[in-house]
Amino acid sequence: MDTISLDFEQAKAKHLLFKSNLRSILYGLDVDVAPVVSHTECAVGKWIYDHALKTYGQYQEMHELEQVHADLHRTAKTLVETYNAGQVEEARKGLVGIETIADALVSLLTTLEQKIKSQPAPASTYQDITVSIDELSKLSKANLELDKVIKSETAGLVKEKWLLQEAFMQIPASISILKGPEHIVQFANPVVKAALGDREFVGKSVRELFPELGDQGYISILDGVYTTGEPFVGNEMRAVVELDGKEQEFYSNVSYSAIRTEAGEIEGILAFSYDVSEQVRARNAAEEAAERLKQAYEDLEVKVKFRNIELERTNRDLQKKLDGLEANAEPAGDGA
Repeated sequence: MDTISLDFEQAKAKHLLFKSNLRSILYGLDVDVAPVVSHTECAVGKWIYDHALKTYGQYQEMHELEQVHADLHRTAKTLVETYNAGQVEEARKGLVGIETIADALVSLLTTLEQKIKSQPAPASTYQDITVSIDELSKLSKANLELDKVIKSETAGLVKEKWLLQEAFMQIPASISILKGPEHIVQFANPVVKAALGDREFVGKSVRELFPELGDQGYISILDGVYTTGEPFVGNEMRAVVELDGKEQEFYSNVSYSAIRTEAGEIEGILAFSYDVSEQVRARNAAEEAAERLKQAYEDLEVKVKFRNIELERTNRDLQKKLDGLEANAEPAGDGA
């Protein structure tokens, strides 16, 4: 391998050590913070300022590389500060952004190396031109320690995910995960399948499965949650769907919540609903029965009122007749 290639391979190795050290810090390992947060104290920074700018400063990519490297460490410093403030998950999510900047840095290193090789250039005079065994050893050790921590945490996350899925499968409520703006069913628990018939759910959109829900406002509600991220909660919501060729009516308490990526972007919806059809129908039946009883009572009152009026009228007529009979009757007297 020529000296130019060795020079840039070493820079890339130093860059890998930086990324490994940053991850180690964010996963609680004891690592020197200074070379991670300072763009001048890290190994790549020393390569840039002690050697690369002097040797390759005539290339525009070299100056771009310097700026990207500084930006990388500014971002890393922010993540370390976020981690130290107790916002662990937020800091780890920032590793996604770090990778984007890191990829740009590696790309510039590759472009610069190729440009230098394509043009006559003085041989490198960098004293530490060979890849440092010490740095590679540190990188290997750091990666091994980090791997243990991540595997441990990942095992915990896998277990938590398994327990969560088991809970979803056991909860006596309909739970489904809808992905993307078309609300494609990615997961549906047994309650969903039992309630909505023997059909294939996964991989199909809500509109495709139940087009009739569009006219009932449900698709618009899902669109709103996906677009705004605002959750929706509804009680005793009525839905009429076609199952096995027949229309069936349901009443449900529903909750729709946005699912986000690590970067905070909405990627789907967690749909939860609890069937309260029997309770609603029982209450409606009780209310209807109470209404019928009330109506019957009111009808009875009216009938009793009219019956009383009739009785009063009859009594008055009888009284008049009795009075007339008494008035017409002659008093008994002695004969002459």
